Amino acid sequence: MIGSQNTGILGDLRVLEIGHGVSAPYAALNFAKLGAEVVKIESLEGDPSRTHGPFPDGIAHKEKSALFLAHNHGKKSICLDLDTSYGQQKLESMFSHFDLVVENQNLGFFDDRKLGFEKTSSINPSLIWTSILPFGDVGPYSEYIADDLVL
Repeated sequence: MIGSQNTGILGDLRVLEIGHGVSAPYAALNFAKLGAEVVKIESLEGDPSRTHGPFPDGIAHKEKSALFLAHNHGKKSICLDLDTSYGQQKLESMFSHFDLVVENQNLGFFDDRKLGFEKTSSINPSLIWTSILPFGDVGPYSEYIADDLVL
């Protein structure tokens, strides 16, 4: 876990964050600050924000990025390669243990891996799925890819 576990008004809530950068990590951080247990799924390389400074003494280190630590303290973390069947199966097995998913993957990311809302709702009908998409899920720009700096 990154930082200490909080207790608070959302102490019974379990949040699964499948995000990177700022938007999903920041949204999930707010749940953690209110006492929810948040588990962050990272790629095997880690969240790309780990490579962004500032860093103490200006020396880059994946465990010391101020940007990453600011948005991810108080969370547990696990690395999964969601492009492999093993990673997909592990993630699928986790859905039944959570109340809320917060994610900011590209449109179609989960459907392409057969882990979209239809699949997850059959595993856990009460699971709330929150997608943060740069241009929404419908419309002429819905398939455009952007990150937090673009928006």
